[in-house]
Amino acid sequence: MWREWQAERKKTGCEPAWAEAKAVMCLRAMAGESSHMNDALNKLRHEPGTRKAFAELEAEARRYTQPPLPGAEAPGVQDLAVPHKSTVSRLIKRLAETGELAAWRANIAMLKELKKLYPEIGRRIYIDGSAEPDWAQQKGSGGDPIREAALRAHCPHAGFRAIKHSSAGKTDLKPDEQVGQTVLRGRGKAWRGRYRAALVDGASGEIILGLSRDAAEDEAPLIVPLLSLLFFLWPELDGDVLYIAGDTAWDEDPWCRLLEVDYGIHPIFRLHRAAADHTAPNGASKNKTVAGWTHRGRLVCARHGAELDYDSFEVPSRDGLKPGQSADESAFRLRAKCTHTPNPCGRLGLQARWDWSKLLFYPNHPHGHLERYAVRQAALVRAKTVPESVWNRMRAGNKVMTHGGDRGRLRDQRTNDCLFALSCAGNTALLLADVRLQHGITLEELESLYVPAPESGDLPHAEATAAGVGPTTAAPTPAGRPALRVISGGRS
Repeated sequence: MWREWQAERKKTGCEPAWAEAKAVMCLRAMAGESSHMNDALNKLRHEPGTRKAFAELEAEARRYTQPPLPGAEAPGVQDLAVPHKSTVSRLIKRLAETGELAAWRANIAMLKELKKLYPEIGRRIYIDGSAEPDWAQQKGSGGDPIREAALRAHCPHAGFRAIKHSSAGKTDLKPDEQVGQTVLRGRGKAWRGRYRAALVDGASGEIILGLSRDAAEDEAPLIVPLLSLLFFLWPELDGDVLYIAGDTAWDEDPWCRLLEVDYGIHPIFRLHRAAADHTAPNGASKNKTVAGWTHRGRLVCARHGAELDYDSFEVPSRDGLKPGQSADESAFRLRAKCTHTPNPCGRLGLQARWDWSKLLFYPNHPHGHLERYAVRQAALVRAKTVPESVWNRMRAGNKVMTHGGDRGRLRDQRTNDCLFALSCAGNTALLLADVRLQHGITLEELESLYVPAPESGDLPHAEATAAGVGPTTAAPTPAGRPALRVISGGRS
C-alpha cells in the first residue's frame, strides 16, 4: 500500500514530502491517540522510533520501485524531515485522492489472507450506516435555503439530518417537527455532516468497504457503489456470498432486486412496519391460482382463500455472468404448498419480481421452512450488534467519526474518507497479525515466501517468471500449519 500510494506531483520543483505526510495520516488514523491531525504531527516530530519505522518503510518502497544498478549498493535509511503543519495540510489533500483506494485494496488483500485460514470470511456480510458529524455548526436550517447555504459555507458537503427511534425502526424528522425535544429525551439524534455506510464481514467483524454521502440524502443507494467496488477489488468473492443483512433502510424493491438479479446474493433486511396484504395483478399467477401475498410474503391460495406454507425459492444459474450483470429476473420464483381440503392445489408459484422485498429466499415467516427463517432471524440480530460494535470501536479506538467537540477539524471530505479507510486497514492488519501468531506463522517464514524481482533484462516480473527466471514455487510449508499460496508478482 505504501509504495502504491502516490500523488500527482508538479512537473518542476523538488519532490514533496510525501513520506512525511503519509506517516502523519497513518498515525492519525491508526494510532488512536487523538482525533486531531496536529497531535499526529507532534508524535512524528518527537518520537524518533516512530520516524525510524516510517523511514524504513519508505526505504523499502524505494528499493522496490527504484532498484539500484548492478554492483551498486542500495541507499540507506534516511530519517524523515518533519515538515511544517501548513505543508502537511496541503499535501494530505493531494494524497487523499489516491490513498482511499490504496487503503481499501490493502484491506481486502489482508482479508483474502484471512480467508485462506478461515474460509467463512466474506460469506456473510452485514450492511449498516452511522452518523459522522463534520466540523460545522450542528444546527438545522428549518427548511430555509438561505440559512442552509450559510451553514454549509464552511463545509459544503455537510447536510443536516435528524432521526427518531421507535419500535417500528428509525424515521427521519421533518424540519417543522420538534427535533430538539426528541433528541433531549433520548429518542433520536441529530447532526450536520455525513452518513457513512459500510459492508462488515460477519466472520471477522472487520469492515470490508465503506463510503459516505451527504447526511441530508438517503443512504440506501450507497449499496450500489459498495457492491461494485467490492467485486472490483475482490472478484474471487463472486458466488461465495450467502447473504447481505441490514436494517429497514434497505428493505426496498430496488436493493433486494439488485442483490438477487445482479449479484446472486440473497437479501435479509428488517421488515418495515406492518402494511396491508397485496393482491396479485392480472397475469401474475398462472391460471390465477395465487390470489396475492401477505405483508410477510406468504402466498394466498385463490381457491381456498387461505395462506400457504413456504416450499422453495427457485434461482436461475449465473454461469457466464459477471458480478453486476443481470440474470433472467422472470426465473426467480417463490413456491408454496397448498394442503387445504378439500382438493388441495399442490405446489403453487409466483415470480419474485412482483415484490422483491417480500418474496424472498429467506422468508419473513416460519411456516414451511423453519431452518431458513431461523437463519434470517439470526442474521438480523447479528446485523444489529456486529456493526454497532464496529462503529463504537472506530470512535473509541481510532478516534474517527467522533461526536461533540472531539470531532476532527478537517473540512475536506475526501481526506476524511481516506482516514476512515486507513483506520479499517489498520484494524484488519492487527487482526491478521494476531491470527498468524496464533497459527505459529512467523515473519521470517513470510519473508521467505516473497518472490524476488527478476535479475535479467527489463522483463516484467510475471513475464520473467513465465520464462523461468527466478523461483516459481514457495518454500515447503511446515507440518500442521496452513498453506500460504504465493502469487506471481507479489507476496503471499
